[in-house]
Amino acid sequence: MARLLLHIGAYTTAISYLQKLFHGNRQLLAEHGILYPDVGPNPAHHILVTPWIDTPAIGAHHYGSRSLVDRLLGKNPHEAFFDRFVRQHAHRKGTVLLSAEVFSRAKPQHVDMRDLAHRLAPFEDVRIVYTVRHQADYIQSIWLQLAVIGKAPRFEPFLEAALAQHLASGLWVDHGKVIDHVLTGFSPDQLVILDHEATRCHPDGVAGLFLDLMGSPLRFADLQDLEPREADVSPDPLATWLAHSTRWPSPSGAGLVRAFQTSLDHIRERHGRKRTTLYSRAQYRQIEETFAADNDKLAGWLQANQPGTTLSPPAAPDTLLFREDLTIADWIGLTRQVAMGRAKDGD
Repeated sequence: MARLLLHIGAYTTAISYLQKLFHGNRQLLAEHGILYPDVGPNPAHHILVTPWIDTPAIGAHHYGSRSLVDRLLGKNPHEAFFDRFVRQHAHRKGTVLLSAEVFSRAKPQHVDMRDLAHRLAPFEDVRIVYTVRHQADYIQSIWLQLAVIGKAPRFEPFLEAALAQHLASGLWVDHGKVIDHVLTGFSPDQLVILDHEATRCHPDGVAGLFLDLMGSPLRFADLQDLEPREADVSPDPLATWLAHSTRWPSPSGAGLVRAFQTSLDHIRERHGRKRTTLYSRAQYRQIEETFAADNDKLAGWLQANQPGTTLSPPAAPDTLLFREDLTIADWIGLTRQVAMGRAKDGD
């Protein structure tokens, strides 16, 4: 019987990188008892949430081989696909690794964890892995990902909604809500919580940590790493905000972001190479205050159920470059870059 490790996010915690890395090393992993299924249509396993969440149309080839039993039972294609996946993998030896952040989505639809646990019962052991990240970093990263694909709303209303609803783009930013939801179907000892900042300190990085979780003798050096162009690197926050604000409501072009980035690099030199942020100082404080009680509750749960794991605090304000740190001369220089960026984008 196989063991199952189901990685459900959170979004923007190197999950896309892991999916591409493990997908690209499927053969090597299989030789060492780790099965990373190729179920299409991408390196992740989003297709497996279709019994509960509507997803874009999945190619008919996924359903063309529905078994006679499935057809006679009248199962819909999504449920038949999931059940067939379990039948094909639960009896195998070793560890099956699944990774799809949509399993932790809150709205507009979400996975029924009790039903998921029932469907996964044929596996010898099931563990759910979820990575927490402080809301100041998490909300910013979610918005930046939306900006990269040209779907970001204006940042201020986005932030206000996240603070009021504890949701950002349909994702729980109160990690305790994710834990509570998972526990409707699974027991606390089946849930593994990781801290995003702590995983980055692992000697072999986040990939090495997951190899450890699966008890693999493989090390990161044994894997074929991604090409730089394949890695999802978040753009500079302030440069992206400036480009987005300048071109709203049109999506900001990559050329304009690069133009702002070039100018900001010179400004950052004067400020000790501080990292930029989307926030004002007041917004940064507001996030910490808004989620303080939620994070205290999360800390209590972790202490009781997974001692040694904590939620890392956000970066200290004095290590960040906020919007109000820019001088009038800085804004004039950035304005010049706007014109250059538009020219590069062909505007």
